[in-house]
Amino acid sequence: MNNILLNPFEKHSDQKLLIIGAFSILVGATLGSFFNARFDGVFDLHFVEKATFLSSLTDILISVLSACLLLFLTGKYANPKTRLIDIFNTCSIAKIPFYVLTVFNINDWIYHGSIQLVESVLKHKPEALDMSQLIPILLFSLVTLLALVLAVILLYNGYKVATNAKGIKNTVLFVAALLIAEVVSKMILSTLN
Repeated sequence: MNNILLNPFEKHSDQKLLIIGAFSILVGATLGSFFNARFDGVFDLHFVEKATFLSSLTDILISVLSACLLLFLTGKYANPKTRLIDIFNTCSIAKIPFYVLTVFNINDWIYHGSIQLVESVLKHKPEALDMSQLIPILLFSLVTLLALVLAVILLYNGYKVATNAKGIKNTVLFVAALLIAEVVSKMILSTLN
């Protein structure tokens, strides 16, 4: 079970992974519009006052394609036989943990709670903190950390399978590609918004 969850890339065909990845992108955009979530970076999820299917889909596509392009380039450097479809599958499937996080914002609970939390901190009035708002935000933060770890594990495992990369040099290339992809996706999305 762990292997299927953490490394589905060894067990399933590239066509099956492509279908899962493409379907998950559509589900993610739908959840984003329903729960007012923006996926504005490779590792980012923010709740906003109003998100649309198109804004969420654009966020997802730009973040997935940014990571895909940079991981593909480093993968080709590590192994010229690296295929684009394998890297795309990796990037699209690694986004799934972030889609699951959107359900925390049911009735805009996390969005409004985080606004109240920031306002009380900025006004230096910690007594204004409502524990019924703070506890869900803390829980959400912990689950977000787990989702981030899972996404990185999926990306790394998929990248290793796609590139057959081994050694510290390839790990450094992987990390550098993801950091650059995060910056690139942020820049593109800030230009579009």
